[in-house]
Amino acid sequence: MVARYFLFVLLLLPFVTFCDVITADGSVDYTIGTTGQSCSLRGAIINANADSIIDTNCPTGNGTDTILLTTSFTLSVTGRGENIGHQGDLDVTSNIIIIGSSPDITISANNIDRIFDVFGGHLVGIKLENLTLTNGYDNGFPGDVNMGGAIRTTTEPYVILDNVKVLSNTVDLSSKFEAIQASAGVLAAGIFRASNVEFRNNRVIGNIPSGSVISGAVSLYADTDTIIDGFVLDSNSINDTSVSNNIVSTGGFGLFGPNRLLANGYAINNRGKNGGVAFAGSLSQEMVVRLTGDMESNTADLGGCFDHRSSFPLIVELDGHSFLNNYARIGGVFYGQNL
Repeated sequence: MVARYFLFVLLLLPFVTFCDVITADGSVDYTIGTTGQSCSLRGAIINANADSIIDTNCPTGNGTDTILLTTSFTLSVTGRGENIGHQGDLDVTSNIIIIGSSPDITISANNIDRIFDVFGGHLVGIKLENLTLTNGYDNGFPGDVNMGGAIRTTTEPYVILDNVKVLSNTVDLSSKFEAIQASAGVLAAGIFRASNVEFRNNRVIGNIPSGSVISGAVSLYADTDTIIDGFVLDSNSINDTSVSNNIVSTGGFGLFGPNRLLANGYAINNRGKNGGVAFAGSLSQEMVVRLTGDMESNTADLGGCFDHRSSFPLIVELDGHSFLNNYARIGGVFYGQNL
């Protein structure tokens, strides 16, 4: 059932025009304005956003651009707080598809910033295929209340992940005091779709400010269906699992908007306060999860696997799999209502 929904909704997404292919074959994160370099991922994205040549090492963009990344890429140009992509994270303000040319292609933020910042409205978005996203780090530029370790979206753009690994990304709340919306993996303000995706060892560290909502893997806010066709959640964690009633945190998927989750996969060793695997808030609609492996060794204060506060049902299809060694102060597997 989940796969059928995935294929149907994917056809409705805004990636309908496939224009130029920009080959990013340079592994050096050079300063924009440098000449005589092989095209970098940073330069390719900047030209794709502008539909013109800003970085002379790369071809121009044109409409919805496909970037073929043929080498792993590590961010090294430091700088925070600008939104044109010349420093720090990679800013996406148009429709861009990035495809790794082989399964071992990695994009690392080198812990200098998050990896992608996607913004510009619901007709803007990013699709990533055959990539590993790692070592993103977001400690919140002054005034930021929306944080994402690997990918942050604001103003409702969409994110599509196909055969993507999201590994060892961090949100650091040590210097934050106001209420935060954050995810160590993906902060999804708009449509989120994924197939064959892994979230491993992503973590939120530091004390969580009162009023915050936090997830280890994906925070979901859209008012449309979220379809995840094949997921692995492994060792994603929220370090601060205090029992404050003013904080919501989950190790895996957080449904914080009026959306429905249709997913299949499995989860091990995840930790949060509100569900080691998933939290569904009062605004969310039904959650349907089909297991493709055991739910094992997940921990939380409320609901070792699921903390479900929605008036819509939580439906778990075991499909021959089990819940093993999950732990919570209240509800070893499930806490809430409408299971």
